[in-house]
Amino acid sequence: MKRAAGPGIPVLAALVSLVLLLAGLTVFPPRSGLDTHRFVEFGQSLVDAYRGECPAADCAIGADPMYPGYIVSSLYLRSISAAFPGSALLAATVFNALFFAAVAFIMFNAWQRLVPVSGERPFAVLAIGLYVLFGLPDVALWSYWMLSESLFLFVVSGCVYWVIRAMLFATPTAWSAAFVFAACGFFVRPTGIVLVPLVLAAFFLSADDRADRSRALRRFAAFVAAGLVATFVVAPLVVYLVLSGSDMFAALPVFLERLVRQAAWFFSEGWIVADQPATYVEKPETVFDIVFISLRRVAYYYLPVKSSFSLLHNVINAVYLVVAAGAGVLGFRTLYRGNDRTASIALWLVLVALCYGLLHALTIVSYEWRYQVPAMVPVWIFAGVGLLTCLGRGQEDDVARANGSSCRSRD
Repeated sequence: MKRAAGPGIPVLAALVSLVLLLAGLTVFPPRSGLDTHRFVEFGQSLVDAYRGECPAADCAIGADPMYPGYIVSSLYLRSISAAFPGSALLAATVFNALFFAAVAFIMFNAWQRLVPVSGERPFAVLAIGLYVLFGLPDVALWSYWMLSESLFLFVVSGCVYWVIRAMLFATPTAWSAAFVFAACGFFVRPTGIVLVPLVLAAFFLSADDRADRSRALRRFAAFVAAGLVATFVVAPLVVYLVLSGSDMFAALPVFLERLVRQAAWFFSEGWIVADQPATYVEKPETVFDIVFISLRRVAYYYLPVKSSFSLLHNVINAVYLVVAAGAGVLGFRTLYRGNDRTASIALWLVLVALCYGLLHALTIVSYEWRYQVPAMVPVWIFAGVGLLTCLGRGQEDDVARANGSSCRSRD
């Protein structure tokens, strides 16, 4: 198959995504939440502290252990609020739609890098890609909230895209861009803290002249084992000690101590899914209770079907789950059975999706698919590769049938 030439389909996908989201304003009005006001106020306190209009201590900067992860988001939302005082919600939706359109452009470019699909069926490629991006509406609907999810999705997508390019072509420019996106990620959302370690993991997984997929697989297994041990062995022991009143963590830097105690507090309250008391459990009394809470959070993190959703909502999400799972398995198989470089990319994408699930096993899970947004990027990559691979095989079958008919007509 021939590779689709030029940026035509990615640009068209970005424009269609933008139009769809803006047209959605007729159905989904712009909204704000408690975090909107908290971010705007925090952004204003940052500006005031910078101007010297109030001391940092009086502005309560640093009271939240994860406050560095809110800096960009808070300044972003505060800037929108200040620039558009009468229509901040609408302006935020427009900016969010632009970020999501940029994500669509990135995704289609990534698929073109990984799946050489010919340009004979551009509208089929477009339709497949748009279904992958919009088929689970819970993600795109965050564009209508005055929050930072669309911005963070753009940062994670950019990081993933440049890692893919770096692992394919091993260029210093691509690795540098990946690290820049990863470094920016932590200042957009606190969970962006895992992006830099993930880029480093990609560097160690990437194939070169002295390595192949077997080495990548061994290193992948080591990374997964380390993540599982940290999440279900080390972290529960730490939380148990904190809840038991141990002061052994008092010697940690203030940032880390607050972080540990905040995570322990989530466990002490038995939180599974934020703001969903029906999912809460009793206060853990043993290490095994803490492990049980972590396992339940992981299950809720990856499952888009909820008992509290409407029947239609669950049907749409269930259909997407089946399609994405089937296409995702095919996409992983396609990449892993390609060359050593694409095999390493496949393993790294699995690591990204798993890493975010394990991260939220230590904190809380969002009811409305908010914290699951970054984990959707590798899912989109795999599902798109799988579906486009099917499309490519269909094209090859059409060509084969056409050639067969041509030969018979000449006979």
